[in-house]
Amino acid sequence: MHDVSLEVDTKPKMEDDINHRGGRMRNLRDLADKPSYSEINREERNLCAILFHLLHINDNMRKFMTLLKPIPPFGDSEEVTGVYVEYAYARDLWDHMRGKEANEKKRSFVTEKLGLDDLGRFAETSMSTEDFNKTFVAGTKISKIHIQNPGRWSVDKIKEAFIKDADGIFLSACTFKWAFNVKPDLVIHLDGNKAVCIEAKLESYEDQYPGDKGEKRIFEERFKDSWLGNRMSQTKVQRYLMEDILGLTSHPVFLRKSRQNKVEQDNDKLPQELTWPEVFNGLDRGGIPNYMEQAVESAIKNSERRGRGK
Repeated sequence: MHDVSLEVDTKPKMEDDINHRGGRMRNLRDLADKPSYSEINREERNLCAILFHLLHINDNMRKFMTLLKPIPPFGDSEEVTGVYVEYAYARDLWDHMRGKEANEKKRSFVTEKLGLDDLGRFAETSMSTEDFNKTFVAGTKISKIHIQNPGRWSVDKIKEAFIKDADGIFLSACTFKWAFNVKPDLVIHLDGNKAVCIEAKLESYEDQYPGDKGEKRIFEERFKDSWLGNRMSQTKVQRYLMEDILGLTSHPVFLRKSRQNKVEQDNDKLPQELTWPEVFNGLDRGGIPNYMEQAVESAIKNSERRGRGK
C-alpha cells in the first residue's frame, strides 16, 4: 500500500529557489541593480544617432566643422546639404537606375572602373545581362533583366572570372564589391560635391577586407605569403567608395575612444582621428533629453578610462 505521508512536496522549495523579491522571478535588470540602458549602452549606432541629433541643434554643425583639421577645401563655412546615418548611397543609386539604358550604363561603369575595356568578353555583344550577373553574383537569384548590385558579387566568383588575369584586376573587382557593402556610420554632404565621412567605433576595432574565412582563403591561395599586404582597411574602402565610386571630395574621420595612430595627423593619407570626448564636449548639449545626456556621459567616461589605460 502506498503511504502518501512519505511523499515530500518539493514545489514550495523550488519556488523559493527561483522566486525572489516579493515572490516573483528576478530578471536580468534586477540582477544588475537596474541601471538604465542609457547609462550602460555601448552600441555605436546609438551614439551616432545621438550625434546626428546634436548636429542639428544649437549651432553644433558649425562647431563640429571647426574640429576638422584645416585641409582645403574643408573649413567651417560650407553649406550642409544632407546628413545620413548608415550611408548606402551607392547601393540606392544602383537600385534607382532601371531599364535597358540603365543596364548599359551599369555595365559600362563596371568595365571602366575595373579596367575591363580591353577584355571584350564583358561587352554587351559578347555577354547577356544574365551571363554578366552569373559571372559575378553567387547563388541562384540571378536576374535576366537587371545588372545586379555589385554588393551581391562573390569573391569566389570574382576569382573564377579573373583567374587568368592580372592580380590588379582581381583586387579592383574585390574593392569594387566591398565598396557597395561598406556603410559609413555618418556622412555629412556639403556643397561643392564634398563630404565628411565618419566611421565611429567605441568597443569594436576597424574592419579589414577580406574579412570572412572564405575570402581570406581565396586571398591566401592567390597571393601566398603576401596576401596580408593586399588587405584593405575599412576606412580605405570607404574612401574608395566616396571618391572613386561617388565622385565626392571626401574628408574621412575616425571617431573612437582614443587616438591610435602614431603618425602626425597632418598626413592626409590617413583618416583624421577624433575622440568621443573631443566631439561631445565640443558641442552644445543643452536641451537634449536626460537619457541622451546619460549615454553621452557614459561614452565620455568610457573613453577617458581607455585613454588612461584602465
